[in-house]
Amino acid sequence: MNDNLKSGSIQALENAMKNGRLPHGVVLESTQPQLLQQYIKKLSKWAVCKESNKPCDACSQCKKVETDNHPDIYTAQLAGKTEVVNVDEIRKICNDAYIKPNEAKTKVYIIPNADKMQIQAQNAFLKVLEEPPQNILFILCCTSAQQLLLTIRSRVTVYKLGFDTTDDENAQKAIQKAEQIARALTVTKGYEL
Repeated sequence: MNDNLKSGSIQALENAMKNGRLPHGVVLESTQPQLLQQYIKKLSKWAVCKESNKPCDACSQCKKVETDNHPDIYTAQLAGKTEVVNVDEIRKICNDAYIKPNEAKTKVYIIPNADKMQIQAQNAFLKVLEEPPQNILFILCCTSAQQLLLTIRSRVTVYKLGFDTTDDENAQKAIQKAEQIARALTVTKGYEL
């Protein structure tokens, strides 16, 4: 990943919420649907909660999020058999983003399967990411943030949920061992193998 891109883990996301420092756009990357849904709800509650200790899970705003009934939270509609967010849906979201929220201080837009979003849709989304209206939170959900355009990734913060860093380290060690074995196989002396 490009060093200029911002990336974090669950702990970084929790800290950003606790300190009130969430950017206008986040990517939640996870292969675990339940964990992803948990953080979509948590972020949505955080964005619309009116209490100082966000999310409180008790106010009317948080309760509406819990029942998927909040007027200031919109989930992009998926189209077709491949369940993608098409360019028309993104244009609709971009236009709506500039309209003031109904009840909360912040509007939340959830983009599921963001990594499957059409290129035209991603390009249409760039303008609102580059110059976002005030009091907005875009939550892009995916299994692989690398599938998003670099220009999208550079304007959001990517949070990897449920990825164990020890697994990454073990994978790197396994790759190094495999490379050593491959090199040894090309050598004619049995000792080096």
